[in-house]
Amino acid sequence: MLSLKKMLKVPEGLNPYDIFLAICLLISALLVPVAYRYYLYTNTNNIADNFKTQNFQEIESGNIFELTSRLNALSASLNWVCLSAQNYGNLFFYRENGQCGDAFFQKHVSIVSENNKGINIELTLKLPQVLEIAFVVIMLLQILSLGLIYWGGKKAENFRLQKELAIAQLSLQVAHDIRSPLASLESGLKDIDIPEDNAALIKQSTERIRAIADDLLRKYRRNPKVDNLEGKKEEDIKYTEKTCDLTEIIKKIILEKKAVYKDIEFKVDTPNEKIEIKTDANEISRMVSNLINNSVEAMAGDKSQIRVYNQVNKKITIRLRKEEDKAVIIIKDNGKGISKEIINRLGEKGFSVGKENGNGLGLWHAKTLTESLGGSLEISSETNLGTEIRIILPVLTTNSIIPVVLIDDDPLVRKNWEIKARKNGINLKTYANPIDFIKTSHNYPKETQIYLDSELGNDIKGEEIAKELYEKGFKNIYIETGYSKDKFKDNKYIKEMISKEPPF
Repeated sequence: MLSLKKMLKVPEGLNPYDIFLAICLLISALLVPVAYRYYLYTNTNNIADNFKTQNFQEIESGNIFELTSRLNALSASLNWVCLSAQNYGNLFFYRENGQCGDAFFQKHVSIVSENNKGINIELTLKLPQVLEIAFVVIMLLQILSLGLIYWGGKKAENFRLQKELAIAQLSLQVAHDIRSPLASLESGLKDIDIPEDNAALIKQSTERIRAIADDLLRKYRRNPKVDNLEGKKEEDIKYTEKTCDLTEIIKKIILEKKAVYKDIEFKVDTPNEKIEIKTDANEISRMVSNLINNSVEAMAGDKSQIRVYNQVNKKITIRLRKEEDKAVIIIKDNGKGISKEIINRLGEKGFSVGKENGNGLGLWHAKTLTESLGGSLEISSETNLGTEIRIILPVLTTNSIIPVVLIDDDPLVRKNWEIKARKNGINLKTYANPIDFIKTSHNYPKETQIYLDSELGNDIKGEEIAKELYEKGFKNIYIETGYSKDKFKDNKYIKEMISKEPPF
């Protein structure tokens, strides 16, 4: 049976207090019209009863002249729509100020004599205008309040789902990537003479780590709430602005793989130069390691145990080349290959082929990372001949490094920043005054991070220069100063305030 929340389509983000408040508002939204109608009904009947009581003799005697006078007086004191009186069907009094009859804000009532069957007085009365306005305002406020509660619940639900998505993706990636170093650890420990008790403890610990990874995969791999967010716009993986050397990364990975997969021939071809790209070394290491693991599994006889093989002369070739402004990584195996029918689906999240416990994350992560770095991933394969994966990434060049600019009239501050920048590989340009930078600002990309001293000498204020630079299109402007943050908190031209120490 569907829950009340699902039947009413209540957002998951609503807490019990919000739901209680919403129910109260709904109840009041229903009660307010009932209260207004009850007041109108009661008031109209009271007016009719009072008029009949006060003019009982005139009504019973059929004194038309006196009744006309009394009805005139009544019309001056009521919120009426229609007033009429008949004597044996002959109309002797009639006033109209709108459409007669019952409506939401008006009530029709008749006054008849008890003995004189000829007199019939019809009244259509309405609520005072101030009550009509109050009713409309109250209803609008209730609708607005319900809308705000619902909107707040949707926002909270979306935030919670996005958070759950991030946790799920992180858990999946951790669970997936932990297997490779775990395999290396297990393989390395086999060649070390360890006391039996310690060996049992280490084995138990590694098995526990593997079980945790498997549990994470089972928990989040088929999470419908996470799957429902797949079509929504979100950044699956965020990568830090760091640089790494592909040549060094591949050399380290091959050393690790040779220790684990001793019956596989690894052929490595890398240049004797640095090939740098702009990303985190750990991300690239994980990607290359996972792709090599895929090649190993492609040559496995038993899909559930990647270290058992039937094939002889198992070989994996890894090549790294620099072609103009691109780095090309080629991973080729002589495994069983992939059929043309499914090769186009490789790289889809959750799609796995030929692996009993495959989760489809390795190639998906590789494709996502490569494309996020402005590169591409290509797969070619022939059945029984093997598979080749080609990764193309943009190489980091001097022009591709977005510079950092410091404008400070203090030479000691500039020197401190220059030393720190050199240590951290930051392309820093320093200026003693803003005029020199402004003259050459057209040579800098608009993404340039600009750090301004608040007091630049000669009564020049950093915040004034920030405005001028902001209008030129520079948006990453920072003030480096010792003043309190409150001094610059309302300045829209300044992204953030930092201390005199370099932020890198």
